[in-house]
Amino acid sequence: MPLSLHKLENLLASKGFIPKTFFTLDQYCIYIEVLSIINGEYFMLYISSRYELKVENKSNIYRLTYMDLESKVDNDSSNIADKYTSDDVNLSELYNDDHFEIRDNNKDLEISLHDNYNRQLTLQDLGKEDNKTLKNIIRQIKRFQLCTQNIVYKISIFHKNFFCSITKDEELDCFIINDYVSKEEYRFCIYLDLKNLYVKINNVSNDIKTVRDGIYKLLNQNHIKHTKVLNSLLEQKTDILEYSDFIYKKKSECDTYTKQYESLLENLNKSENKIFDQIDKIKRSISEYGIRGIHEDMERTYKLKNFEKELKELQKTKQEIINNIHDLKTKKDNLTLNIDTILYDNAIMINEISKNFSKLSELVSSSK
Repeated sequence: MPLSLHKLENLLASKGFIPKTFFTLDQYCIYIEVLSIINGEYFMLYISSRYELKVENKSNIYRLTYMDLESKVDNDSSNIADKYTSDDVNLSELYNDDHFEIRDNNKDLEISLHDNYNRQLTLQDLGKEDNKTLKNIIRQIKRFQLCTQNIVYKISIFHKNFFCSITKDEELDCFIINDYVSKEEYRFCIYLDLKNLYVKINNVSNDIKTVRDGIYKLLNQNHIKHTKVLNSLLEQKTDILEYSDFIYKKKSECDTYTKQYESLLENLNKSENKIFDQIDKIKRSISEYGIRGIHEDMERTYKLKNFEKELKELQKTKQEIINNIHDLKTKKDNLTLNIDTILYDNAIMINEISKNFSKLSELVSSSK
């Protein structure tokens, strides 16, 4: 039975969510980028094509083209980091983190963040640079995969007009977004399928933030580990530590401003609710008959007009704050994901180079 977009929008709105962008494959919408007006978080809602959800008369609709990966990323040896990764490099030691909790129906669900990160187009149809970019995204999102294997929330990454996502079945889907304004920035979103949205609808806003914070914590710890590896191998301690400190400060600035905006958003939500209560109270009031009743109606109309004007200004401010929160998180995502890729690749390559130098030294020594 086809899913009604109107009913889905009403359900989302009742819990403080707004559909912002729609992504279609063939004739059906399979992804919706959803905004929480409660805390400014975005997430990707996956909708199986069997629901036959059609989207029309919307401004932000983008058509997806599925990428047929054909396991070429796993078998491709052109990537330097993968080529020089030996069997004894244990990603579980590089990508490990403490637990984070998701509040689910008054029960604490502790999830272990694992280390291993544990006609259709093909890669050959892409240009050289796009091919390399997509491979980097795929390798990165695969490193994240085990982080979320025990929870219903997964991870999606956007870069340029590429969109890749770990699905609820632990598979990897990659798409090209057609007619999309390409952005050089990397951005990741939390993924949730429609079935689990219905189950967790009351906790989604908090869960999305919890999972995102957990991923940040994992990546921050990994960046520190990678930096230490590079620091010890290259012996360029001053420069590397300065870069690391600079990056940490930039991410801390983003966190500080984000928290300030989130606090403002929370206060505005409270003010908005008070205004709604006042408007509801006025609408439910009953005027007396006669001249006095006419005056009361005029006064009530005047108050309603003022409250509605105040509400409109407040909602405009809320949207500006949400936009600022989104920009800050995108900036942090871009910085965090770029640094993760760079440090991961460098740490692996330099480690292999160091071992080769050791072998060379042993060979020289044994030849004397």
